[in-house]
Amino acid sequence: MRLLDRKVEELERMKADTQTIRQLARIANQLRASNTGGYEGFEAALRSLQLTFASSPNPFYEEITFSVPKPYAEATVNRLPRFQRELVNEAADAFVRELES
Repeated sequence: MRLLDRKVEELERMKADTQTIRQLARIANQLRASNTGGYEGFEAALRSLQLTFASSPNPFYEEITFSVPKPYAEATVNRLPRFQRELVNEAADAFVRELES
């Protein structure tokens, strides 16, 4: 979320397209904890992917495992527009750094 918040601020300073800014802000808000402290938006996003990518395609299961082959994941990311692809790679790097610390 911090990465997305920084990108939103950066795009606002650059007077970027408002649609792009809104999309990133919407994603960040979906990932952010709600007033109750839960992550309902994030959980709903994962459950919406469950029918496609999960090994248990029942959206009512509490645990979800996503088995996405690396070539498919790389091909999917490579099809994204450059800005989105760079953002995905930055987010992945930040996630790995966080795990290692």
